[in-house]
Amino acid sequence: MKELFEAIRAGDLGRVSELLHANATLANARDEHGHSAFTAAIYHHRNEIADLLEERGAMVDVFAAAMSG
Repeated sequence: MKELFEAIRAGDLGRVSELLHANATLANARDEHGHSAFTAAIYHHRNEIADLLEERGAMVDVFAAAMSG
């Protein structure tokens, strides 16, 4: 899971896609602070990764939706 969040922070769309392909449940992963992968992507301005996560089934709560506009 740590690798997913590192890839999100780095903006490595290809690596995030590979990780999700290997384990689809990572779309709803949470970091050690409880932030979702989707929230991390939005926070780090990685909109293309946020879109990918949403396409792959990430649950987007009202707060994450507000962050993403």
